[in-house]
Amino acid sequence: MRTLTIEEAEKLHGTRLDRRRLYATTDDGKPCDLTGAHVFEVARWSQACSGCHSGAYLLDGRGHGCSECGYTGRRKHAHWVPVSKPANTN
Repeated sequence: MRTLTIEEAEKLHGTRLDRRRLYATTDDGKPCDLTGAHVFEVARWSQACSGCHSGAYLLDGRGHGCSECGYTGRRKHAHWVPVSKPANTN
């Protein structure tokens, strides 16, 4: 993925985008084979660490802590997802 400025992302997408987000396109600039999207935004979340979470859900959803997660019991994840076109409101 190649990151885009907000101006480049809006030009490719054809509509105004949220300026607080980070946008990208494929390395070759062609649409995605699976979705046909040109512009992607990053989705970020955290979840219990797979290295130390026992599977039994604790009240706060954390693992017990290990070197993989820095002894916090949580792992941060990020993934590029396609930006969808807004629905027509006619």
